[in-house]
Amino acid sequence: VLGAEAYLENLVPLVCRGVALLPPEAQVALVRSWSHHSTARLKSMLENLQQILSLRVYTGTFTRDYLMNDDETITSCTSFIRIIYFASLLGGTHYSAKAVWDTSELPLIDTDNFSSIEMGGNSSRVRYHNSLASRLQLSPLDVRIPLIAAEEFYNEPLNETIEMDRDFAYWKMPEHAAAAEKAKFSFMAHPFILNPATKAQALYYDNRIRMYSERRMNLFQSMMGGVQQPNPYLKLQVRRDHIVEDALVELEVVVLENPQDLKKQLMVEFDAEQGIDEGGLSKEFFQLVVEEIFNQDYGMFVHCAETHTYWFNPSSYESCAQFTLIGIVLGLAMYNSVILDLHLPSVIYRKLQGKRGVFEDLRDFKLSVWRGLQ
Repeated sequence: VLGAEAYLENLVPLVCRGVALLPPEAQVALVRSWSHHSTARLKSMLENLQQILSLRVYTGTFTRDYLMNDDETITSCTSFIRIIYFASLLGGTHYSAKAVWDTSELPLIDTDNFSSIEMGGNSSRVRYHNSLASRLQLSPLDVRIPLIAAEEFYNEPLNETIEMDRDFAYWKMPEHAAAAEKAKFSFMAHPFILNPATKAQALYYDNRIRMYSERRMNLFQSMMGGVQQPNPYLKLQVRRDHIVEDALVELEVVVLENPQDLKKQLMVEFDAEQGIDEGGLSKEFFQLVVEEIFNQDYGMFVHCAETHTYWFNPSSYESCAQFTLIGIVLGLAMYNSVILDLHLPSVIYRKLQGKRGVFEDLRDFKLSVWRGLQ
């Protein structure tokens, strides 16, 4: 009945509202039940809900005073889709039981960190996106192939219309502040519906808030301490013909003396060149650095022609500290909203989240080796 056109505009939104109001235990029961459905049946439900969502976004009149976050049909449809999303994860192909968490090399989590969605294994540091994930003890990282591909959950009309700055503010709103008024719905709390470009916007806002906060703290300390105001920016001065060496040496000094400076906005200055960095020089700097360190002649990474990805060179003469500094450079690029052309196998991102690499990961990295071992 949910798939019948006659009910799409009138009945289904009401059903969505009812489902959205169910207690978490009942929603978990739905996830478990629907995870046994066929992929075709789940896809049909998802397509109908996406259709209602898109129609509502196109026909609604949204302003800065009345956002999509305030529309009950849109929010309840999104909550309904969340149940299908978790059913798709639960019914998909999971990594083997041996794919356990390995958090021994992960740093302690900054509780106000954008990335503190989930990390760690059986320690107290385990975090999940929401109540459904924690009750199911289920993370997207645990699933190798879901029943429905992640891309099918993106709703493009919604992504084009969303006021990301306001949505991000609702997402970051402290619980006690949200309780004082009616808790605001946030699409950031339902990340499966947002495409990577929209999520990058959220990351941009998060990073800018951090940079401004760091700048204010610097100003406050200089006023209270009566000392000379420190540089509000992280300034790097590099030579074009020694760009990697200069960048790594300067960053090493920052890491040793005051790691907090890495949270400042980056400003790059090329030696013997005039120009103020308003974003362009930083982008050029990161592009040149990445081009250099991933060059085969540099020797830190090896290229796999089969999958067009890079892996760490096991015969590299560089120390672990050098690789750590390269990681800091890549982190700074993301922090300063610079998009880099990196070709790394997916297992690296799983390892960054604290999961061990397993045999299945080899398939995405070296297919011929995986086939041979298989």
